[in-house]
Amino acid sequence: MDAARNALTTLYNDTGARLKEPIDIYIYASSSDLRDAFVYPQEWMGGAAFTEYGIVAIGIAPEDLAWGKKAMTHELAHLVTYQMTSNPYNDIPTWLNEGLSMYAEGELDATFIVSLEEAIEDDELISVQTLSSNFPADLDQAYLSYAESRSLVQFLVDNYGRDRMLSLLDTFKQGSTYDGALEKVYGFDSFGLDNLWRMSLGLEPRPEPTPPLVNITPTPTPKNGFLGCQAASGETRQSSFLLIGVAGLLLLPGISEIIRVKIKRGKK
Repeated sequence: MDAARNALTTLYNDTGARLKEPIDIYIYASSSDLRDAFVYPQEWMGGAAFTEYGIVAIGIAPEDLAWGKKAMTHELAHLVTYQMTSNPYNDIPTWLNEGLSMYAEGELDATFIVSLEEAIEDDELISVQTLSSNFPADLDQAYLSYAESRSLVQFLVDNYGRDRMLSLLDTFKQGSTYDGALEKVYGFDSFGLDNLWRMSLGLEPRPEPTPPLVNITPTPTPKNGFLGCQAASGETRQSSFLLIGVAGLLLLPGISEIIRVKIKRGKK
């Protein structure tokens, strides 16, 4: 409980984020006991945050309290972030969600530090754009993703301050897009953030992405073609009509169900 309260204080002082609703915390006697209570858990799972329900579930063995305090802080921060940004229109980038939780934990563990330092030395950092979606399943890349996310949040807090971070969370609360929120609060998008952060670490910025070529040449349709295909014989056309007829009979129940659901929703 002390660790949880300290985490809340740190988050509020540095980012302005705070709990707005009460939460429940369930502690299991070990990570193994926690996983036994889940359906198809990840083998490495030690805790989970059910953000929509304000619940933290975590496995903390009595002999592993040091890890337990960090894990408690991490999952609790997810609830804080959710309450600060939840809206019916959009979510927030994964690097911000996980980065705030890693930031609340305090100093990085050695495993994350080594992963980040090696990636910086080899210039193999994962881009901010990539970190905006789900983290990779590969364990080494997952460690790096968490370490980078923490570094990104640290970069924003150190260089732009508490009020900007709070404004970023408030902007996401309004349902803003990832780049839209960054541009509104900081004046740069995720690509700009990636390069500013890289330069703060002593790396060169990434080259501007090349826009993809768009083929605008129209595709001709044969005059005697059947549904855009090459010209078909009479026998082929009959088989095609038969196939479409059968498909229509199979699809009609589903289509009528969709229509019926939409009508019901329209009446509510």
